Amino acid sequence: MTVIAYVLLDTTGVVAIEQWQPTQLPNLRNLAGRTTALEQWRGQISGQVDTLRTDLSALADRMGGYALKSEIVALTEQLDELRDEVYAPGAYIFYGSNHFLTAEGSAVDHPDFDAVVEEGIRFPRAGSETSPLALLNPNNVYVELRDGFVLPNYDHAIRLDLTGYASETRMAQYTFETTELRQLTRARTRRRYGETQQACTNSRWWRQGTYDLAENVFRTEGETWEVTNGVPDRMPNGDRVANGNVHWIRVRQFWIDTALLQKSDDEGFTSRIHGVRRGA
Repeated sequence: MTVIAYVLLDTTGVVAIEQWQPTQLPNLRNLAGRTTALEQWRGQISGQVDTLRTDLSALADRMGGYALKSEIVALTEQLDELRDEVYAPGAYIFYGSNHFLTAEGSAVDHPDFDAVVEEGIRFPRAGSETSPLALLNPNNVYVELRDGFVLPNYDHAIRLDLTGYASETRMAQYTFETTELRQLTRARTRRRYGETQQACTNSRWWRQGTYDLAENVFRTEGETWEVTNGVPDRMPNGDRVANGNVHWIRVRQFWIDTALLQKSDDEGFTSRIHGVRRGA
């Protein structure tokens, strides 16, 4: 059954007729116009599409005669080396540059060699010194040092004075409560940095550790390394990291030392203060 129209009737006859659009056939003139447009479009591009396979085959044949980018780079490096040899001066012995990325090219066994080569020339470790913080002028009258904690120099002053006799009150009218005080010590945290190196996220060294994505810290065999150039592309267990965009990463070793400013026993210092509170 196909719906053609809806007819509204009353007791006197037909009131209204409403045609049902979804079941109506399209206009043949409109179909003829659309068909003509498709035939014109096919006539314009059919020749190009029919010859596309032939063009791709010819292009694939010509690609075999082109060199890869890596081959061009290798050829350029070889030409540079050849040019240096050909145009070297007559009194040429050796010349070059050392960026001290490794110890190669450095006479580390020479008695006068006094440096450290760690991806760059650095001062020897014998020249480093670690000392605790201290006042430049211990006799400075504007500061006061107590138990390793520096405070501005201060004086005691009376805040509430209750001298003189007022009245008598019995202690039995008050309730007692006990408050425990615990003496603690302040701690100082020091962050020290060490060597910086380049690592691959596919290396065995990276796979043997753990990487904290929140802190951007890599830990392995008791060592802690800070990733300094973004987010690695892989976790040590092989999982991909969202938004990871580097395969070679740079890491910097660091240590965190925590020292107490004041030495005390393990139990601390506990004292009791007996206070009084007026009962109801």
